[in-house]
Amino acid sequence: MYIGIGLVYNKESVTLDEIAKAGEKIASINPHLQVTVLDYLPVFRRTLKRPSPTEMVKVKKILENAGLKTVIVQISIGHVGPHK
Repeated sequence: MYIGIGLVYNKESVTLDEIAKAGEKIASINPHLQVTVLDYLPVFRRTLKRPSPTEMVKVKKILENAGLKTVIVQISIGHVGPHK
């Protein structure tokens, strides 16, 4: 069985502090759960600006610093992670 968790990130709707808290909570359950973060850009709300690859890598590092071992972030040109 495979279990993974998906989070979304866009600075206009989710803060980095909220990302860190989510990471800490997930890590307290199981730090080896795979977490994938999507660069949230709803098609129907074009007022949101897509997070930059640099922003998404920062999100990845925040989640890894929270104790998560397998973090992948989706960026405009593909994905980053996980690093073993």
